[in-house]
Amino acid sequence: MGSKIVLSKRLQKAWTEDKVDSKSSEVKTNPNTIALRKVGISEINDYYNLLIKKMNDINSKYKVNSIKFVDEPVPAIGSRAINAGLIEREVGGEKIPLAYVFVSNPNLGSRNIFGSQQLFPGLSYLVNHYIGSPSYELANLPIYFVNGSTDNVTESMQETIMAMSLMGVRYVQVFNEETLPAGVFESDLIGFSRFITNDTEKRAPGIIHTDFYELDSNKKKIVFTTTSLKEDNIESFGSSDRFFVIKAYPALILADEEMYDIDVSRIEVFLSTYRKGKNNLEPFIKFAKKLEERERV
Repeated sequence: MGSKIVLSKRLQKAWTEDKVDSKSSEVKTNPNTIALRKVGISEINDYYNLLIKKMNDINSKYKVNSIKFVDEPVPAIGSRAINAGLIEREVGGEKIPLAYVFVSNPNLGSRNIFGSQQLFPGLSYLVNHYIGSPSYELANLPIYFVNGSTDNVTESMQETIMAMSLMGVRYVQVFNEETLPAGVFESDLIGFSRFITNDTEKRAPGIIHTDFYELDSNKKKIVFTTTSLKEDNIESFGSSDRFFVIKAYPALILADEEMYDIDVSRIEVFLSTYRKGKNNLEPFIKFAKKLEERERV
């Protein structure tokens, strides 16, 4: 029995509709259409079929056979996240959700937003929705990130791919599979921290500073920081919360697995002071406390 990928009508519109300049009435070709043409895809249905194929390559048990566009693909998210969708199967007239799927655009636009803008705040809404469940996973179903961008994978994108993998988000590469380096899906907390840090200062052994947290492997403690949240210029905050959580969640999950003490007090103070990034920072704090407070064996 087959299943379908259910995505947002807003996403379909973003992929297919050309823009009309309000002043000159000139029709500007959709940048996603241009990106697909550059890799030999001239019909959007061919792109949909490629997404279906790649999804089945990753997990053939889903037997995906179609893509459907609706107003609200994920009930727990509603219409608040354009890139969020579901894989679902219909059994006896009942729709059974099998997995969450987040899909990036063929035209990424800016590689700096890769992953963070497509996953969040949709994933944060899921975390918040299931925070009271007995599970210690981010959500109740498997989560996939489908990189449908035609861009090559850069080093900064590799960091995000590693981050998603460590969060338990299954990564699907649609184009340029040969540019994905081996080993990008494997790491421990220290390895991940060294991979993402720009810290060039000499520090005591076991101390690692990143833009998102400070790690003390000797005391087995991780302190999440506000370095990336632009306190010194809060007006330029923008999407800083999304860039924070995409790197903070994997560190949090690894710290929990490796029995570190977890400190999110600085993030709590930031949120109460500035009220910025609530949709992403508040669920992160809740999830961190849920992990920190559970009984250890």
